[in-house]
Amino acid sequence: MIEIWNETSSVNADDHMPQEILIRLSKHVSDHPWWHARARLVARIIEQKLGPGSHRVLDAGCGWGVTLTYLERCGHDVSGLDVGRPALELLDKPIRNLILGDIQAGPVPEHAIGSFDVVLALDVLEHLDDDQVALFHLSQLVRPGGLVIVTVPAGPDLWSEFDEIQGHRKRYIKDELTRLFSESAYFDSFQVSYCWPWLIGPARWTRRRGVKSNKKYSRHSWEIYEEHVRPVSWPVRFVMNGLFWVSQWRITGAGERSGTSLLAYGYRCQEE
Repeated sequence: MIEIWNETSSVNADDHMPQEILIRLSKHVSDHPWWHARARLVARIIEQKLGPGSHRVLDAGCGWGVTLTYLERCGHDVSGLDVGRPALELLDKPIRNLILGDIQAGPVPEHAIGSFDVVLALDVLEHLDDDQVALFHLSQLVRPGGLVIVTVPAGPDLWSEFDEIQGHRKRYIKDELTRLFSESAYFDSFQVSYCWPWLIGPARWTRRRGVKSNKKYSRHSWEIYEEHVRPVSWPVRFVMNGLFWVSQWRITGAGERSGTSLLAYGYRCQEE
């Protein structure tokens, strides 16, 4: 069953992320090493910062449900929120908590304020016109002392067709994400790190290839997206997973100094 907090039109949902991409490419994404690496990284941060055991987690912008499923398997009590009904219907099953809502539009229902130990917004803020308002709503949902975890694409110079077809407004630099958290009055402390530096080279290559290919013929957005997320062979997957594990170890330690993504996590202010 899908709980409704607020419902936007299908046009507005497509403006955040084309629903056709979510529906057509679900199998590709659910099997892709990048999404699994991000889910493992988030699970590790939750365990490091809040301790082992089950935590109540909200995955805001749950999309294809890769992180949602992974955290459920880790034993967490997870709810998934998304702006598009078609995406949620793909994930819906009796034992799963799903919410239809726009984290930017708000308002946060009173019963949900402070009701989660962890709130995630993984590659969500870059789809929104007002990331400050969205971060405010996310901070409302987490309990005092709880954790808000955010990831965004990094490097404006890496902007490509891949960003455009997803409805991205921008790619961030570290100072922007740092400022977003520092200007908020709702966090006691926060950390920001780059992620996946080894992907910068491949990202530059696919950006150049995409520009050249699109000059030749017109394609649907899901066809372009499919080129970036199609299944990889087992030798490539083996190498990618190894590099992801090394980078995860660095991110959860001293942090990475560059990368194709940025990660930030902050502790919600304790009540006075």
